[in-house]
Amino acid sequence: MFKEQPRGISDQSAAQQAVEQTNVVLTSLDIPKDSLIHQYKWASHGFVGHLTSGQVEKLRKDPRIDHVVKDYYYKAIQTGRIESIGSFSNKSNMVATTQTTPWGVNRVGGPLDGTGKTAWILDSGIDLDHPDLNVDFNRSASFVANESADDNLGHGTYVAGILAAKANSQDAVGVAAGATVVAVKVCGQDGGCFVGDVKAGVEYAAGNFSSGDVVNMSLGFPSYATGISDLENSIINAANSGLKFTIAAGNEKQNANNVSPARVEHSNVWTVSAFRQGDAFSVIFDYDHCGNDNAGSNYGNPPIEYSEPGERIRSLLIGGGVGMGFDGPCTASGTSYAAPHLAGLLLVKGSVDLDGTVSNDPDGDPDPIAIDEEPLQVSVDGPSIVNSGDIAMFTSSVSHQEGSVSYQWYYRTYPEQSWILDSGATASTYSHTFYNSGGYENQAVKLEVNSAGETASDIQSVYVQPCTRTATTSGGTISPDNPQPCN
Repeated sequence: MFKEQPRGISDQSAAQQAVEQTNVVLTSLDIPKDSLIHQYKWASHGFVGHLTSGQVEKLRKDPRIDHVVKDYYYKAIQTGRIESIGSFSNKSNMVATTQTTPWGVNRVGGPLDGTGKTAWILDSGIDLDHPDLNVDFNRSASFVANESADDNLGHGTYVAGILAAKANSQDAVGVAAGATVVAVKVCGQDGGCFVGDVKAGVEYAAGNFSSGDVVNMSLGFPSYATGISDLENSIINAANSGLKFTIAAGNEKQNANNVSPARVEHSNVWTVSAFRQGDAFSVIFDYDHCGNDNAGSNYGNPPIEYSEPGERIRSLLIGGGVGMGFDGPCTASGTSYAAPHLAGLLLVKGSVDLDGTVSNDPDGDPDPIAIDEEPLQVSVDGPSIVNSGDIAMFTSSVSHQEGSVSYQWYYRTYPEQSWILDSGATASTYSHTFYNSGGYENQAVKLEVNSAGETASDIQSVYVQPCTRTATTSGGTISPDNPQPCN
């Protein structure tokens, strides 16, 4: 890593300067340029390369270099079981013939319409031609040596399905249904990842994202991994520039501050724990005896902001179909699958609503559950044309209320008039007598409803046909504020 580092994401000029600086350093120290593996230029300035011990010593003595560390390899993709390639394939799982909505998608308020939104999946790749995903093939990239962005493990495809599976007639549906997903392969077919490759994936997303995009990272390293602070700094710099990150808290039943990048704290970075059906914290994952019965969601506030569904999660398999994620009776559980639920919400809504907290949180500070809560809505139904002197009836329909609903009706006799409160009209239905003796045809009624502190309203416009006979004057001067019935 160079001594001069950006505080956000570099512009084109600064990025090019980082590339040029790398070339100058390699040339001046007689390090072959084909030693270079990754160039960091967007969220950090530096590089990764195949280096001899002598070359490392030269770099460490160079005044332009801040530090040099050995890259760290780790099985950063944590699943219930990874025994062989294809554990997420559809070969030993029943292929769905009709679309299913997983319980987790329902629990967080999905599916939502993700059309036009983009999520970057830093993972094992994605099945690039999966029929139930909108994969951006052109922007998908691999930072794993000798592997394409296509998914050979299945973890990334499963995560992408939770986030963005299409709302169609097949397989499953995701939280942000139909969103575009970009495969950024940073982990190989065994779930193993170099810190340097993951950092390169963050750099790639940082250099190519648009406002509103979300990066999902369902992976984790021990906090002592060499180079891990450089990865975290890249995430923070990208977040400083507006890129959003959702990160799995980890599955070791420990404080999330002990793992990375889960421990990263930033307003645009969200670390996610897992809960099971019934909203109980996943203290121990139910893997149906798949060999990891002692695994459970990590905990700790901070860095965890929210908890999301993370047990018995159904999603997409490589090649099509829906399964529980593993061969045999095993089920897909883990914070890997909790994080993309939140990513889908942030992608579509930009923010989240809260719906209580999990029970049995080990740290005693229960994580809030993030959902998309549909806003209170009301619609008024009634006649749109009446004769002067008619009594009109109006009914209301309320949706997405919480608990009891209060009603208040208003009316007005001409468009510029302020709404007049009908103090006695506090039921779900309303009757009103309309007059048009002064030439004001465009009148209206309005209903306001309140539920759990939330307010919604709807207006019904009414065309009042004018009198064809002489209006009575027994009530005094005829005006819109003093309408009279026709004789």
